[in-house]
Amino acid sequence: MGAADEAYRAAERLIDEAARTGAEVLSFARDETRALEQVPENIGRLDRLRRLDLSGTSVKGLEPVSRLTGLSVLWLNRTV
Repeated sequence: MGAADEAYRAAERLIDEAARTGAEVLSFARDETRALEQVPENIGRLDRLRRLDLSGTSVKGLEPVSRLTGLSVLWLNRTV
């Protein structure tokens, strides 16, 4: 499994945890998600999410993020 795949799985775990806790803030700005190239589709179920940090990742598309209707802040610092 490559780094991008591992990062994707880590992101899915973070999204699952955010869904369980009803998180309003989610950050992928961490070592295990640095190689993340795609935002997992299941992020769209985070209807309480207000702030999302994708800083330092390798994300190339934001389509799944468009489903976050309550999102008010999106950080993309140092995305590749």
